[in-house]
Amino acid sequence: MSLDAPPASLRVMKGRLETIETEWTLATEPKRRKELNEEFKMMADEIKKTFRAAKARARDCRVASRPDTSLLDRFR
Repeated sequence: MSLDAPPASLRVMKGRLETIETEWTLATEPKRRKELNEEFKMMADEIKKTFRAAKARARDCRVASRPDTSLLDRFR
């Protein structure tokens, strides 16, 4: 996967958010709009969680790839 291309799950979520937005615009019942608002918020939270997890994995990879220089520092 390229760093420029989002994962498939994020593309699917983005598509669903766009669908919810369109449905919300066309909805006339306040109850339906409220349901769509809740679904939109849940999808947005899932996207945030996905990005946080990816950021944590990237950070863990950077930390794991660093050489351990603690022994070298003792002799300087």
